[in-house]
Amino acid sequence: MTARGRRDNSGWRWTALRAHARSEHGLTLVETLIALAIMAAVVTAIAALVGQTAQQYSRTEEILLAGTLADNLLIEELARPDAPSEGEDEGVVEFAGREWAFVRRIGAPDRELVQISIDVRRADETRVLASSTTLRGPS
Repeated sequence: MTARGRRDNSGWRWTALRAHARSEHGLTLVETLIALAIMAAVVTAIAALVGQTAQQYSRTEEILLAGTLADNLLIEELARPDAPSEGEDEGVVEFAGREWAFVRRIGAPDRELVQISIDVRRADETRVLASSTTLRGPS
């Protein structure tokens, strides 16, 4: 008989007890550092994904607001009792707590219809975020 138990002919019990005794010591320093490095890589990837998602949300919100503003400005033009005169003008308006710049173009593709186009962008940017166009009949 041994200190760990009786050893039989196959030796399986002795081997199993030695493996069990080895596993009670826990993880080595190298194993712990590798696990921490893997966790750090995962956390970094998740943080980058969250930041990218926040940027996408902000940009999508701006495009949606610009489209809503362009539609509102077109509705204002359609609600006027008099027909708009041909030409182009620019303006700045506050909408949803932000300043927006717009360009309104009015042209007459034929005698009976007037085409109204509106481009909207942030006041501090040059890129157009939304455009809307409609046709208006005679008043």
